[in-house]
This record gives sequence, structure tokens and C-alpha cells, in this order.
Amino acid sequence: MPIYPYATDIGGGFRDTATLTRWLNVTRRNILLYALVQNLPKVSAFVKILLDKADSQPFQHDFVIFPVYGGPDSTNQANMAPRYLDFTTGAFTEQNYYVDVLYARFTPSGLYQTFGVTLFEGAYMESPNNIIDTVQLRIEEAVRQLFLGLQTDLMGTRGTNDQKFYGIKDVIDNGTNQAVFGGIDRATYAWWNSPVYTYSDLDGGENKPIYQVIHRAINKYWGDHGNIYGLPAFGITDPKTFTKIAESFTALERYVVGDMKTIADVRSYAVRGIDIGGISIFPDPYLTNYAVGTPPVYYGDIYFVNLDNLHFTGANPFEYFVTEWWPNYTKGYLSFSSLCLLTGQLYTDRPRAHFILKNVPSMA
Repeated sequence: MPIYPYATDIGGGFRDTATLTRWLNVTRRNILLYALVQNLPKVSAFVKILLDKADSQPFQHDFVIFPVYGGPDSTNQANMAPRYLDFTTGAFTEQNYYVDVLYARFTPSGLYQTFGVTLFEGAYMESPNNIIDTVQLRIEEAVRQLFLGLQTDLMGTRGTNDQKFYGIKDVIDNGTNQAVFGGIDRATYAWWNSPVYTYSDLDGGENKPIYQVIHRAINKYWGDHGNIYGLPAFGITDPKTFTKIAESFTALERYVVGDMKTIADVRSYAVRGIDIGGISIFPDPYLTNYAVGTPPVYYGDIYFVNLDNLHFTGANPFEYFVTEWWPNYTKGYLSFSSLCLLTGQLYTDRPRAHFILKNVPSMA
């Protein structure tokens, strides 16, 4: 049944709170869907890939729990080795195969944004379409700020603030940013750390072009861990470091231009990337370089990501949740408010499937 505004001398404004509330609740769903569609393509390419492949789990305190292999202790190390079977007699010796199983646990984080409309705005509008335009503008801006907060978290580190989302700097880490990740101590369990390589160590004082040192890092990871986890899908770095990498190629050398959308199998976000050693590296505007020393020398980090082992999970039903409009009369305001909530968590089930190359030369 359609909701008709009152016809008044001023125009078609709403003259009672019940009609205004019903109108706002009917229209908010389409407006929010439109706001989501409009703002999602504007997030960073990396965050968009995470959201495109995100899954969902029911909301609870530890809403993501999975077992991980803890490795043998020194006492049981000898019992881990397989033994040879005697085919002459068919005899074998039973051994106690010891496997230490731990459980990684992740609690959801949540961002919210509120938006409102006053009772007077509903009354003096000349047409109900005017108030729709007003509400749409406020919701679009609120959703834009919501995604800005999300991608800022996902491209950074939560530090000691457990209310924030884990970021890429927490997930691909060796304990520098998150000593305890998913409830597992990285100092105690070395396999819960990501490999971290330093640019100067791999250059060895030879002053190689930047892309050649990156190639060395990829090959080192391939020898250390890639035979188990495979090579990462791509690398991401800040735009200034990305520019410095591109400039390290001479005029006679060729570098391949890739497209991040082909990696994620999506059609709508073209980003140019440089292919080195079979891995494309892309710039992300939400990563920044940093200065070291006086006078300052600028560096950046490259995060190499294996999409098979990096996940963003939403907490159902609050992964993208919007409340109905409610009056604020008891708070002393003649207005209506609504709240948008975004919940979930970023995590990895195999930290060694990713790696970092730190202190790559960057631009001032």
C-alpha cells in the first residue's frame, strides 16, 4: 500500500511522525543498496578483492575457529620420520605419530556510522522527493566514511586496539605488530610467523636495480617456503615505492603490465602492475612509505599475498546491518536516526603462505 504525504498549502511535506517514519523505513533499503553499490568500487583494489571473496559466519565471540598444526616438540621429533616396510616378512614397527594441534580464534570487529533527519525537515519539504534526496545524500556520505574506516584498518595495523580490524600489517607479520595473533603466540610458535626479508640483505651491497633484488626475494621465498605453499598471487606496495620500482628498469628492459582484476576474476577494477618473477606487484593508495634517518631516506614495504590463505569473514547477520529509523525525542532532539554497522575480521590460516620485503628504496 503506498504511503501518501499530507497535501498542505506549503506542499507535500509530512505532518505526523508515524507517516514520516514509515516513509523513511520504506525508502532506506533502496537508498542503502545504492550507496553500497556506489562506494564499493571506490575502495582500494586490494580491499575490493577481499570483500569480493568474503564469506560469512554466525556472530559470536570467537566466530572463526580452526585447527592449525603446531609441529612436533623435540621429544617427539624422532617419531615423526616415516619408516621403511620390510616386504620380505611384511613386518613393521608401530610408532606413535605425534601431532600438536592448536586452535586459532578470531573475534569480529565492527565499525558503525549514524545518520539522521529532523522532524522539521520532514514537515517543510515541498515534496517527499526532497526529503529522499536529503536522506540519500547523508546515507551516501555515511557509507563512504564507513568504507574509508574499513580500508584504513585493513591496510594498516590494529596495534593494541582490539576493537579495530586486523590489518595486512598484522596478518603478514613476524610478531613486530602482533606478538599474539588469533590467540597463538608467535614467539613460541615460529611457524605462525610470516617470512620477512630485508632489501639490503638481499642486495648485499651490490647496488642492483630494485627489480632484480625483488626477484631475489621471490626466489628466496620459493626456496624457503614456496615448495610447500606455492608462490603468492600478487604483491602490493605504496604508490611511491611502486614508482621507484618502475624506474629501476632501463629503456632496453621490458616489464610486463598486468591487471589485478584478472587475478580476482572480476571485471571492474583495472590497476596496472609490474610483473617480476611471475608475480605482479600493484600500488595501493592506502599504503604509505616511511622516512629513516637525518637527512631522511625513504623506504617502502612490499606485501606478497597468497589469496588462498587470506580471508575476510563477515559476522552474520551484522556483516552489513542497518537499523530502522528511531525517534530521538527522549534525548531532547526532534529528529530521527538510523545506524549502519559493518562487522567481520581479516585473518590468515597460513602466515607462511605470505611474505614481506622490507626497506625497499622509495621516493621522497
